[in-house]
Amino acid sequence: MRIAKKRMDSGIGLNIDVLNAQRDLTQASINRARAVVDFNVAQAQLLRDTGAINVDGLLHWMKI
Repeated sequence: MRIAKKRMDSGIGLNIDVLNAQRDLTQASINRARAVVDFNVAQAQLLRDTGAINVDGLLHWMKI
């Protein structure tokens, strides 16, 4: 996006290039957030599947 802005400021780029760069940057941020969530879910699932955590243990730990 930075490059698209510099190109537009110097007169060789178009506003649409900046808008596309902003869209791409936003989509990349969304993709990164989804990847972090998916990773965390996979870690929790692995702990559950290996028996490292279970509902009873979590409820005991939370004192419910």
